[in-house]
Amino acid sequence: MSDDRFPLRVGGPLESSALVEHLLPAAIAQLVRDFESAGCEAGFGQQQFSGIFEFRDVLAARLQHPAVSSHVPQVLYRVDVPEKYIKAALASALLPETALAELMIIRALQKVWLRQNYGKPPLS
Repeated sequence: MSDDRFPLRVGGPLESSALVEHLLPAAIAQLVRDFESAGCEAGFGQQQFSGIFEFRDVLAARLQHPAVSSHVPQVLYRVDVPEKYIKAALASALLPETALAELMIIRALQKVWLRQNYGKPPLS
């Protein structure tokens, strides 16, 4: 983690790497907290995923679930995805839920990476 920039950007493509796969469990935990603070259950917090793309597909399916779909705007707000990227994702060739899932995952990965690299050190 010597590079001072996270390799994925919101609005860019979702790509797998050793760093991304390493951060994925913490990013999933972050998304579970974001879902809960938006008032809905994530429904994927206890699952194990073989990689980033399997998680993307599960998250995209979850965004379509009736219990979650009405909370999507609040979840996107909690995840902190900029509106311009949401609009671009909805207009993309990908399925809207897949595009939104990718934005959410990248943003959660960024949050985790920033905390690990620039957050306060733990108290001893």
